[in-house]
Amino acid sequence: MSPIRDELDLFPSAPSKQGEPRWVIHDPIRNKFYEIEWRVFEVLRRWHYGSDHHIATAVNRETSLNIDDDFIENVRNYLSSHQLLRADNKESTKLFLENIKKAKKSWLVWLLHHYLFFRVPLIKPDHFLNKTFPYVKFLFSPTILWSICITGLLGIFLLSRQWDIFFHHFVDLFSVKGILFFLIALVISKVLHEFGHAYAAKYYGCRVPIMGVAFLVMWPMLYTDTNESWKLKHRRQRFNIASAGLAVELSLAAIATLLWTLLPPGNIRDMAFVIATVTWISSLFINCNPFMRFDGYYLLSDISGIPNLHERSFNVAKWWLRETLFDLGEPAPEVFSNRTQTILIAFAFSVWVYRTIVFIGIAILVYYFFVKILGIILFAIEIVWFIGMPITKELLEWWKRKSSIIGNTRTWYSLGVLFILLILCFLPLTGKVSSDALIESSAYNSVYSDVPGKLEKLLVEKGSTVKAGQVIARLRNHKYNYQLDQINNEIGLQLKLRNLTSVDTRLRQESSMIIARLSKLKSEKKSIEERIRKLTIVSPIEGKISEINKELTIGQWLGVGEKFAAIKKDGQAQITSYINEENIFRLKRNGSCRFYYKGGILPPLDCKVTNMARASEQIMDKPILSSSAGGEITLEPNNLNLVKPRDAIYKITARTINPKIKLEQSQLGTLNLQIENKSLAGSFWRWTTATILRESGF
Repeated sequence: MSPIRDELDLFPSAPSKQGEPRWVIHDPIRNKFYEIEWRVFEVLRRWHYGSDHHIATAVNRETSLNIDDDFIENVRNYLSSHQLLRADNKESTKLFLENIKKAKKSWLVWLLHHYLFFRVPLIKPDHFLNKTFPYVKFLFSPTILWSICITGLLGIFLLSRQWDIFFHHFVDLFSVKGILFFLIALVISKVLHEFGHAYAAKYYGCRVPIMGVAFLVMWPMLYTDTNESWKLKHRRQRFNIASAGLAVELSLAAIATLLWTLLPPGNIRDMAFVIATVTWISSLFINCNPFMRFDGYYLLSDISGIPNLHERSFNVAKWWLRETLFDLGEPAPEVFSNRTQTILIAFAFSVWVYRTIVFIGIAILVYYFFVKILGIILFAIEIVWFIGMPITKELLEWWKRKSSIIGNTRTWYSLGVLFILLILCFLPLTGKVSSDALIESSAYNSVYSDVPGKLEKLLVEKGSTVKAGQVIARLRNHKYNYQLDQINNEIGLQLKLRNLTSVDTRLRQESSMIIARLSKLKSEKKSIEERIRKLTIVSPIEGKISEINKELTIGQWLGVGEKFAAIKKDGQAQITSYINEENIFRLKRNGSCRFYYKGGILPPLDCKVTNMARASEQIMDKPILSSSAGGEITLEPNNLNLVKPRDAIYKITARTINPKIKLEQSQLGTLNLQIENKSLAGSFWRWTTATILRESGF
């Protein structure tokens, strides 16, 4: 039996939750720590006995423990796999080389891991920390802690009274200066975060060998090696070291928040704002995250007293899944209380869901970060390696137990449930889609300006009777007339050049360019003429002017979407809405629908779809449903000041079934529309194929 390496150190560690003693093995060459339980410790004390049987007999005779030769073999394999035994004979050397070979990764595996995550050691800070620690030791006093807490509470209280200003300040900093402040604040907070870990380790007498930077998908992240915290006997001490970085960031957030509420406007206040937002967000939403190996994970591990929390919870969850599906009767990998076991299982499944989302996000990021072809390959590798491989490994574990699984009653129940789920996935389900809508009289129309211009004439007043097509107002915009003159002049010039192509050889070679330019100019002319036509506001229907904008004055400049008047004619109510491209093709023609008033001020109305647009709307004729008026349809900024939707939308009109509905004015609400049945599997297949075709460029 190979002896244990002489240079290894053994330290007592914090006891387990059950009160059992624990120890830590320290490998000073690689600066790695291995926590061991009482049984393993007693085995190592008697390792010099030389054989499995003698060690097991001595442990059972001299302690209250009861172990067998198989346990000794497991301990030896553990020590050997982690290179904790001396390779001083032929057999141990062979085993050592085999472990090295197993641990050695192929270049492909190395590349897969290291293009996503790798570390770069930068400095050995231990000497600097020893010299400077006396100057920062006072920060660990209870007085400082309570002062920071009071500062944070006061800052949050004052902030709550200025929340609107704080939010608008956030929007205002989306600029070059704001980005620069953000980067400075991020660097400052993260550097102080790591020094918080380092000085906390020094406070408890631990060495800090390395500080450096890690790259996660090329995003830099600072790190500090505080592995020597495993030498500490008390779990609370390790907890304090792990939480020190988080405490520093929260302290910065508290101080910066209070300063922002007290400082006058200026660069210093802007920097305080950025530091506050960066530290609050990074602390609460990133560092506290226990699903990845950030500070939150190590804090949770110390609080629970369960080292290697992820791996151990995964093992318990996999065991539970196998037992639930197949009732194999296998013992749990570790013995926990029922409450702890349930928490570990729930935690493991939460981590799996979270990591699946993160890995898919990383895969998408990799796809867009690299050249398309390489991005597609790396995307596929990411999905296969980080999502497909773990699933495959678990399926292989099931395959090893196939003799126990096949013919098991629980297995047939599980297959039955799976079959039902598959049926549900392929079963067409009734669907509904909701969208913002505007209800008005069927002959009730709000008249808006479609183009910007100066009000020249207003030809109607409230109560006036108008006919369809009757002019109710005129606008003037000299810019359009000027553009039209310029285009007409250029069209005339291009026509002359085209006529000369028959006699001029040089121009004949450019005839295609001249024709293309003429076509473009004619299209622009048609667009400008349409805008000029829209300067004349006409009534879309016959009816009576029910309201008119009292704020309108002659000579006033009006933008797009300015309301002129409302025209009403008694009749059925008409509902207007817009839906996206995906749902327009699933909408049932002449299908039923229901309109719900905003705020539930009136009972809902049954209605029926009367018209569906065949082409997407370039300009919204109901600006009140756009994002500029608080609606859900996002507009696209453009130089024509038109109400142009950013995405493809289709106009839907419906009429109420009840013919006696009368409306004094238009009302906002929500329209629920029935769409054609579609299965979940079909939806996923169409989305997947559409995405592949779109992104592959076919």
